[in-house]
Amino acid sequence: RYRLAGDGSVKRDGFVDDGDSRSRVVKRIGKQLAKSNLWAWNDLRKRYARDADIDLFVGIVKASDRAIREKFPGCRFHVLLWRDGQGDERFEKTLRGLRGAGLRVHKIDDILPGSVADPQQYDLSRYDSHPNARANDLIAEYVARKILVND
Repeated sequence: RYRLAGDGSVKRDGFVDDGDSRSRVVKRIGKQLAKSNLWAWNDLRKRYARDADIDLFVGIVKASDRAIREKFPGCRFHVLLWRDGQGDERFEKTLRGLRGAGLRVHKIDDILPGSVADPQQYDLSRYDSHPNARANDLIAEYVARKILVND
């Protein structure tokens, strides 16, 4: 678990499952409510990234960049940014945040032709949206041609 400190840095704040002291009864009620379509729709709305989530994400990536450069001097840190289905506004805010932090960002949209209009063409299957072999080949080609050669 991480949190964004007042100075914009990222601080470790325990573990993801810390503080889950809910009683067995509350957990059982939650499991039953999770079966409801209405409850699931409401829960889905909460999953969308808020501005604070995006700021935390940018802070974590920025801290990762700093850690890599400290451990491996001369190494260059690049970010391959995927759309996550949360809408153009969130994607653009994340992109601006990462670039504003001085990070080198490459949009997957620019690497995988037609991925905005038809992202499923690069999925393993309609049930698994991880990148397929074609997507991996195109990304590897891009990294070799645009990142490794230019660094």
